[in-house]
Amino acid sequence: MGSLKERLERIRKYSKEASVSPLPTGDTLLPRSSVLEGTALSRMPGAPADGKSPGSAESEKVSRSGGVKENGEKKSPKIFPLPWEHWESLVWRQVVLLKIEENSSASKESLSPWPVLLWQSLPGVALEERGRGTIGISDFCFFDLETTGLSGGAGTVVFLAALGDVLSDGSLRITQYLLEDFPGEYAFLEAIQQELDQRKKEGKILVTYNGKRFDLPLLRSRGIMHRLVFPELDHIDLLYPARLFWRHEHGLCSLVALEERVLHRPRGNDIPGELAPLYWFHFLKTGNVTGLVRVASHNQCDVESLYYLSYQVGHILSDPLRALEAEIGDVEALALRWYRRYVKYRFPLSPGEVLFEEKGLLTLESKKLSARAKFSPSDDATSREVAQFFYQAVQSLSQSIVKKGNPRFPLYWSALFLRWGDVAKAREVVLHAIEKGGTVRDRYRWYRALAIIDEWYRRDYSSALEWITRMEELVRSFPEGFPVSQREYERIQQELIQRKKRVQKKWVAL
Repeated sequence: MGSLKERLERIRKYSKEASVSPLPTGDTLLPRSSVLEGTALSRMPGAPADGKSPGSAESEKVSRSGGVKENGEKKSPKIFPLPWEHWESLVWRQVVLLKIEENSSASKESLSPWPVLLWQSLPGVALEERGRGTIGISDFCFFDLETTGLSGGAGTVVFLAALGDVLSDGSLRITQYLLEDFPGEYAFLEAIQQELDQRKKEGKILVTYNGKRFDLPLLRSRGIMHRLVFPELDHIDLLYPARLFWRHEHGLCSLVALEERVLHRPRGNDIPGELAPLYWFHFLKTGNVTGLVRVASHNQCDVESLYYLSYQVGHILSDPLRALEAEIGDVEALALRWYRRYVKYRFPLSPGEVLFEEKGLLTLESKKLSARAKFSPSDDATSREVAQFFYQAVQSLSQSIVKKGNPRFPLYWSALFLRWGDVAKAREVVLHAIEKGGTVRDRYRWYRALAIIDEWYRRDYSSALEWITRMEELVRSFPEGFPVSQREYERIQQELIQRKKRVQKKWVAL
């Protein structure tokens, strides 16, 4: 994504293109239809059979507002460029088949199934009804909307929808529905509802990008206005896994940015997504479909990118060690998520895992060195097997992450090495982090971890006192050099006093 100045210049450029009038030769014009035609109101009891309001006789004299010539004869409807077809009143439909690139690894491995368990471990994934089986990319239905705005609410309307399905030969079939004008919204939403109902019967999983917060809530709100209820499908919102895997390296996680930096598939001559509403409103005003064709192409690119992105995420999940070596995504963040969610409180904690928690109870150090696992009697064997699976996965990943060098979460991996009894490796991880440097708060945590290791595991009390002294030097710079709240500062001071007194007592007793 370029700078703000570049984005504004690009918007001005496309705005000029969209506002050209009169139309160039060969552009297709579409008439505006009657106000009530195709809406829920036209289908209510007592509504005129032709779907027109009682006062439509006057409006028929105006060609632009009623889609009727001044002499009372209806205009013959024009046709969108093929393969668009007139689906219902004020609703158009097209089906496009896209072949997967032959040189793409996705074309060879994308149909391979992935364990549902791995996808369920990611944020933004709701697959509770899928059980413990496997899913493949052919089980996905890629879904994307184009709307008149990004704010949501009653004033935002969906005017273009796309659903992508993977066929048995690996090709991607994209079905699009286009709303020609506001009165056709009921028929437009009903067509989407029928498509989603069919996907529900087929057991498909809906895949979106920010659909959890925007697309699906907006679709439901528009459905409520027309008394339409959309089915609830299993859902994967790829925005959240994308942030997990690529936000640390690339920062911005817009779909276009990921296409360029992760998928290496730049779109080329595509319109910015923020201009889609402008082209649709321009079409309503002038009947020029040229801009809408470009919006539909942009919508297809979004769906195609969802396909490749879902494959990329599945590839990382199926072989995280390989992804770590190839630096495909932030596998360390994935391992940390698995550790926090499935390992940390599902197995007996090591002293390091408890004591490395900066706000842990002070009495824990002197009275007990481990915590019980949180398995309850109601936990079934499947739950234990899941925890054991992720325990082994985290164990393997953490060793590879540390071996690769410069981990971002050294305290977590140090704690895991303590769990497995490798004290030297646990200490080495933290020392390496200190050499690389960090913030004042990071250095305090690392000194604290080394003091814990030297006191409780190595019983090297002189070394532990040395790390405590370094901690005191950092804390003395409060508040300018040690930016914490007054309450936090007092807690740290109390902990330092107790820790130093205890270590000195142990050293004297030797």
